[in-house]
Amino acid sequence: MKLKQFFLVFVSFIALSFGYLVGRNQTFDQLINSIPLIQLVIVMLIAVYTQYIHIMLHESGHFLFGKLTGYRLVFFQLSNIRYDAINKKIRRMSINQSVFKAQCVMTPSTNKKGLQTPYFLYLAGGLLVNLITAVTFYTGSFFLQGIWSFSAFALSLPPFLLFFWYLLEEGTLIRTISQSERAKKIFLKELNIKALLEAGQTFEDLPADYFDEIEQSIFTESRLGEYLLLVAYQRQLSVLDFEKAEQLRRQYDQHWNFLQSPYARKLASANLFLYALFGRYDAAKKLSKQIDQRRELKTYYEQSIAVQAAYSFFIKIDINQTKQILKNKSALSQISVSQAELQLQKKLLDWLKEYID
Repeated sequence: MKLKQFFLVFVSFIALSFGYLVGRNQTFDQLINSIPLIQLVIVMLIAVYTQYIHIMLHESGHFLFGKLTGYRLVFFQLSNIRYDAINKKIRRMSINQSVFKAQCVMTPSTNKKGLQTPYFLYLAGGLLVNLITAVTFYTGSFFLQGIWSFSAFALSLPPFLLFFWYLLEEGTLIRTISQSERAKKIFLKELNIKALLEAGQTFEDLPADYFDEIEQSIFTESRLGEYLLLVAYQRQLSVLDFEKAEQLRRQYDQHWNFLQSPYARKLASANLFLYALFGRYDAAKKLSKQIDQRRELKTYYEQSIAVQAAYSFFIKIDINQTKQILKNKSALSQISVSQAELQLQKKLLDWLKEYID
């Protein structure tokens, strides 16, 4: 997907630039010579840094159109700062990423029986805001003169390029949901699960019927089933049913590469735990190396104390190191994951301690 996104963004940039020059009846050389170099550089730098504003506007678009169609906010996150709308708290997420990210997660209100749950405006809201912003600046560039014209054009590029970047991802999601009632059902379950977990429920607390598609093995109709499988996987770990968790892990591997998943950091640590537990030495060593080489995976792993202990005990066979890790159980209160993940780690740590003792 990312390769297609990069290609679409590149083609869009060339097309927009060509359209601007043709519309202004200018050549590239004429444009460069008509504006002082320092002004060109300043405008381009400003345009580059406005991408952060447009990422926030994109997520605000989801929020605005979600509210208009009856959705309620679960959380709104900018970089590592998250506003939890359910508990009305602001907290700092311990994430390590190379690019600025934002996320708005909402859940639909309970509808009256027979009323269809809307999804299009919520999903397309970010795209619409980016497109409206981009078209406004781009159109204005043809009515202004000199540096003001170029400034409007430059400021139209970030929202345009973000629109095309998100178009493949969110457009594919919208198309998938529109073509399949099952995909829509799974999508709505995902939103509701995120709301329940954000509200403080554990994986064990989640209603069993949320995982019907997993039990019936019909979750692979689209990539939407990936999140459902991840939560089912964590749910089995939380009740210490490692055999069932391993079955789910194998099912995942049959359909997707977890290292390319948006949930890769969680899946990598969960997989490493099971590799260690079932004595898959080579697979565990390989995955441990991959985690160490990818910053986002490593950051999450460093908070996954139970996974570290399992790897130390079953793969490294280092009893002293394992006991030292288990002694740091108090560090769980300092990590920045959801309450459900925190409870999961406590369960696994207690099990490991009993197993080792």
